[in-house]
Amino acid sequence: MAGLLELDGLSRRFGTVTALDNLSFSVPSGQVVGFLGPNGAGKTTTMRAIFGLTDLDAGSVRWNGVPVGATQRRRFGYMPEERGLYPNMLVAEEVEYLGRLHGMDTRSAAAATKQWLERLDVADRSTSEVETLSHGNQQRVQLAAALVHDPEVLVLDEPLSGLDPTGIDAIGEVLVEQARAGRCVLFSSHQLDLVEDLCESVASGARRWARHGICLRTSPPVRGVQGGDAPVNAVPIILAAIAVVLLVRLGLRRRGQRRSSQLGGLTRGLRDRRLLGDTGLVAEREIRERVRGRVFRVVTLILFAVVAAAVVIPTIHTGTTTRPKVGVVAGSPALDEELQKLATTVGLPVELVREPDLSAARAALSAGYLNMVVDGSGTILVENPISDTDTSTGSRYVRTAATALGAQQAFAQARLTPEQAAAVAEAKPWPVESVHPSKGATTTEEATALIGVILIFVVLTQYLSWILMGVMEEKASRVIEVLLATVRPGQLLAGKLAGIGTVAILQAMSLVAFALVLAKAVGANLVHGAAPLVVAATLVWLVLGYAFYSWEYAAAGSLAERQDQVQSLALPLAAPLIFGYIVSLIGVRSGSASPLVKVLAYLPPTAPFAMPTLVGFGEATWWQFLLSVVVSVVCTVLVARVAARVYRTAVLRTGRRVRLRELVPTFAK
Repeated sequence: MAGLLELDGLSRRFGTVTALDNLSFSVPSGQVVGFLGPNGAGKTTTMRAIFGLTDLDAGSVRWNGVPVGATQRRRFGYMPEERGLYPNMLVAEEVEYLGRLHGMDTRSAAAATKQWLERLDVADRSTSEVETLSHGNQQRVQLAAALVHDPEVLVLDEPLSGLDPTGIDAIGEVLVEQARAGRCVLFSSHQLDLVEDLCESVASGARRWARHGICLRTSPPVRGVQGGDAPVNAVPIILAAIAVVLLVRLGLRRRGQRRSSQLGGLTRGLRDRRLLGDTGLVAEREIRERVRGRVFRVVTLILFAVVAAAVVIPTIHTGTTTRPKVGVVAGSPALDEELQKLATTVGLPVELVREPDLSAARAALSAGYLNMVVDGSGTILVENPISDTDTSTGSRYVRTAATALGAQQAFAQARLTPEQAAAVAEAKPWPVESVHPSKGATTTEEATALIGVILIFVVLTQYLSWILMGVMEEKASRVIEVLLATVRPGQLLAGKLAGIGTVAILQAMSLVAFALVLAKAVGANLVHGAAPLVVAATLVWLVLGYAFYSWEYAAAGSLAERQDQVQSLALPLAAPLIFGYIVSLIGVRSGSASPLVKVLAYLPPTAPFAMPTLVGFGEATWWQFLLSVVVSVVCTVLVARVAARVYRTAVLRTGRRVRLRELVPTFAK
């Protein structure tokens, strides 16, 4: 396997600091090349430049004479200085996932993962989470992730730092094996003794040589022959070398056959990837990890429990066959008939109970045996005062009975004949006409809109916080370097948002379906007759709201590196979301859409709440709904473009929070 990695005239400045100054050297296949230099000599910047993780002011990186791009980088393996692994993923799944990102199909990635975990003595921890491993074992897993796709070029940044002698020997042995198999191996270190033990060539970068770039020297193999001028002394060495060459060639021939089948699997993987690509793989990982997470399961169980309680609890009360008991003191058949007639009018069957006197009736009412007492002398007793805003059936019955019985008493005092009293009682009120036509009965639609607004707020709040924390955690764990060495930033970000969004939509649809099925099963009225149009509008705006806000939250997460920094960003990001939710919620509860709600329905940050509210009131026509959707989609595309630029620029800047003003020169450039 012949190949040559060339770095030609690389230059990079960070403000007033020169990280690379006309750096040039090459890494031939079949050699372990050590990259020496103290901290700050530009080793990490050089390795990032190979994978396109930092922009160069000048120079180029070539593989076999071709500028290195996304296609070539799929055949490279990268191990960053700080471990780039998801801390909560299982070891085997993480290595396999990174292999698939490099183009392997599922079966080949699983087989290669098993092989390398066994080779590096961490197979017994394959089902453990990465964060539970020791530092040395995490180093081994990181190396397995760099080797799983059988790369042609292996670039490792400080792979031996912090390891014990056993770990150094194990990883060093693998590096030498890879070089002997014909791969290019470049690794950096500031430990001269380790470089001398492993390398045939050394690239040395020191501050005192910075203006001359990197100096390359070639040294004899570490395990080569030293001394002896006599030809006789060299004969055994020459014979041994010939034997080694023959054995290596035989081994390479057999290995080539195996590699042909691996490359065939890789080609099949590339064909499979055309359907979903890197974005699909990232989304698949997000879905799997989110659904598996304990937080998701706990929150989902709580939401289902709340929905079940909201549906079932009202049926427990309304489903009872016990009728309210009305005590009657000094009653008469006519009074009993009137009380039953009034109960039928308000839809509340009652049971009349004769009481001997008012004192006994008061005692029964206080004890809870009676719900109300009607005294034939002209008094109605209840246990607690009834407010004018109480619209329960029992309260309406009390008010109706008080009005009707008071009218009958007035008729008797006025000495009206039964015919005259009936004529007055049957008098019809004057008709009341409105200037605007009635919008019809929308009580059910408004209730559905209320539930929809709450659902959108809860789901968006939960999953947007996942995005914010997820992007920050990828940046803090440095796994972002490994990912972006293979995947374009836009693909990585789109896959992450699509995966989390899929989980959000599926959870919301499951809650709606569960509520409808449960309500039908128990005969509940809570969601009975819910307008399909309002439900559909709620789901549409849940998707649009997530699409708009998710890009903003992802860009904000790339600016932070610690949880306290994320918390300082959370409130400003959520301010328009909370404002739209509160205004829409007040509008739904008030029974009418205010002019402010109508305006907010066309603004993308607040439309996910305001537009379903208008649909619930029946005050949004189809073209108004469509106009709001179009405005939201256009603004989402613009926000996505800006957010992707912010993400790409800020996600690799570590050590502190990145300010937006620091990104302005990059945008201008």
